Amino acid sequence: MKKILKKEYLLAILIFIVIFSNILVKPLGDLDELWNYNVARNIAERKNTI
Repeated sequence: MKKILKKEYLLAILIFIVIFSNILVKPLGDLDELWNYNVARNIAERKNTI
């Protein structure tokens, strides 16, 4: 039973490392989604204060 759990943990860690390394390798873009979120948040906050 313990060997099965160890193999499952090792497989999960391996999958995590592969996915995480693929994410780290890709260059960052212009982060447009963050700009859109911040503008929408500022509009929402301003609307509540008027």
